[in-house]
Amino acid sequence: MQLKIGPVKGHFDQLPQYRTFELKFWGISEPDACSLEINRKSRSIYPEYNPNNHSLTVPLDFEIAPEDVLNFTLSGIHELVRSPDYFTYTLETCKRVLKDMPIETIAKSIILDLLPEILQNPELLTRSRPILTDNQLRVFLEIITRTGVHRITHTGEDAILLWNENPLQDSFPITYHLSVNQYSHGFYDHPYHYERGPVPNFKVLQPPVHFMKNPWELRVNYGNVLTILLSSTWDANKAL
Repeated sequence: MQLKIGPVKGHFDQLPQYRTFELKFWGISEPDACSLEINRKSRSIYPEYNPNNHSLTVPLDFEIAPEDVLNFTLSGIHELVRSPDYFTYTLETCKRVLKDMPIETIAKSIILDLLPEILQNPELLTRSRPILTDNQLRVFLEIITRTGVHRITHTGEDAILLWNENPLQDSFPITYHLSVNQYSHGFYDHPYHYERGPVPNFKVLQPPVHFMKNPWELRVNYGNVLTILLSSTWDANKAL
């Protein structure tokens, strides 16, 4: 596994001259080795692995400048680890989220009673559609399935992130549909690009690079519960 942290881009006059970092990796087995290069020069690090929650902490206690490039490598990770108390953790997270939602108390009570079943079968969330907004449904679905889509524009770069760690993929598949009409940018021999399937484990799409100025549409379907739509004409991160 490799992680690269590139130099800061854009305006960073307000950043401190030097910073320190702490890297944290969750849900992995203990690696055989860890290494770090800064600007292609090896640096000593002292990672700490916690077998109780399968996490790796890597303090970077030296000063790192905004223009520095970090390359971090984990070797010999034999498996990704899902905590045995995944169900309990997810249930408690959903309870905390539900508690803070601005909905009627009786509605919260109804959903609370259903939560253990919903975690096993998210389709049951359709019963709560009259109670929950699309954004509230989306919060529950992202927590339960660990799958989602998000468009980032505030960094100055337009990027769409897709991720999928759905433990219920066999019983509750989450799919995506991507369509690009390429005729508007001169691809007359191949006027349409279309792909679909399960949401990938991780994928980054950059509309200005991958779609150029062509019309495009991306839909992420959480079973029959909710569809998220992003497109060249639709505001980012809207649910249908």
